[in-house]
Amino acid sequence: MSLRRALALVVFTAGCERGCLDGPVPEAPRAVAGPIDVPVAPVAMSPRCARELAEPRAFVAPGSGGVDTIAAACAGDTLAVFVARGGTLSRALRSTREGAAFEAPTVVSTGVDRMGPVAVDGVEGPVAWRSPLVGLDDDERDDVWAAVLARRDGGVAVLRGDVLMPAGAAGLGVVAPWRDGQGALGVYASVGRVGAVPSTVRLRVLAGRDAPGAAGAMTTVIPGELKAWEASRRVALARVEEGAAVYLEASWGEGGARSRHALASRYALVSQRGVSAGGRSVFLVGEFALADADGGACMRVGAGACVRAGAMYLLVAGEAGSALERVDVAPEGVPDAIAARDGVVTVLYVAQGEQLLAQVRMADGAVTPRSLRAPDGFGAIDGPTLVACDDGVWLAAEVTRVADEGAAPRSGVTAVPVECLAE
Repeated sequence: MSLRRALALVVFTAGCERGCLDGPVPEAPRAVAGPIDVPVAPVAMSPRCARELAEPRAFVAPGSGGVDTIAAACAGDTLAVFVARGGTLSRALRSTREGAAFEAPTVVSTGVDRMGPVAVDGVEGPVAWRSPLVGLDDDERDDVWAAVLARRDGGVAVLRGDVLMPAGAAGLGVVAPWRDGQGALGVYASVGRVGAVPSTVRLRVLAGRDAPGAAGAMTTVIPGELKAWEASRRVALARVEEGAAVYLEASWGEGGARSRHALASRYALVSQRGVSAGGRSVFLVGEFALADADGGACMRVGAGACVRAGAMYLLVAGEAGSALERVDVAPEGVPDAIAARDGVVTVLYVAQGEQLLAQVRMADGAVTPRSLRAPDGFGAIDGPTLVACDDGVWLAAEVTRVADEGAAPRSGVTAVPVECLAE
């Protein structure tokens, strides 16, 4: 999801009754087409980075227009990139071995809106999303889907299914997929109703059918609007309001212990995938305030609305029920993604219009800021995300270039070790 779209969804749904969902929407992503050209690698670069950046390792995701959301996962030496583009969700695989190319993308589904987080090691899913049915009929239904992928002789099998929400239950926040020890598939999804506070429900999905199913039973398991999910320890982070106070509340499992952190601002953008570092669940939070569009420098996210970024920090959930720890990363910033490896959390964010990185040593909270610099010829990076693999942290993103003056921009999705782009 683009930065402006993510901010707009937070602004126009936080604390609103159902009617707020019909408010202003962010500008549409810029449409691009065609494969990405092969960039020329800079001279001063490690042999690994020179090879990764000099050879074609981009793919064109199925769908039309700009890319809406990118998620990445790693297991062993396999890197998976999930892309939602123009309502089409696909997955492409490559090896993390130097010089490996992407396989042809597999279409997971069409009619996809607001894809949820994928587990760090979820190269075969599960993946969850909402289908954009709200407002298309008189019932105002929200349709929640989940899918898993598996290799079969002759190709890849995609098993998916859905739960049609009851009329009057509006979808809020992120949708997070789950699988239990018996292989059952489901989704955590937040719902809002007029006159009721938001809550997060547990839905079971019957995989293996393409037609929308009947309305399913909803069991409330987590208070508030789900903002992020850390799959390995099954820790959820939700937004909870009590009067004028707004909190981010961590829940350890369904109906388990909870602990909350008070927000200084009413608004916060949370990177939807949490990560595990040293047996603790880590989430990336950026608080922000609304401002008048004519009141000075700010980021415009909709008609007449502007955002002023505030403090950005890690929110750390340790033992079940323990107090949440805040680790400051930057005095201001809008979060993109995080990844954790060897006790270090890598943070990707935007501050003052610049794409930045920071490495946070979890043992003592030491922060090392770094810049993200694409080499000449690499192209403009959009919608980046991070994932930790066995050989290091990788960045996946849409890259757009203009090969010749006056030519249409060319776009592709790529993944490279983040060290090749960091200064």
